[in-house]
Amino acid sequence: MERILIIDHEKCTGCRLCELVCSVKHTRVSNPSKSRISVMKWDMEGFYLPMVCQHCQDAPCMAVCPKDAISRDEELNRVMVDYDLCIGC
Repeated sequence: MERILIIDHEKCTGCRLCELVCSVKHTRVSNPSKSRISVMKWDMEGFYLPMVCQHCQDAPCMAVCPKDAISRDEELNRVMVDYDLCIGC
């Protein structure tokens, strides 16, 4: 059974703890840049929006990645990041 991550943005306080926990769970490293969740913050408005990769068919992130660290796994049809190539820009 495939698991789906559902995020209730109305409960988000912008603490970004989800980014840390996600990176530790999936990469065994406490590094938010390796998280599969990214919290977008608009501090002046007090608005925070947790985002997860949508695995776009025409993923714009792949087109603009300067190190070609983002690619599509055709077998699983998902967007992947090669963290050995990624410079975290």
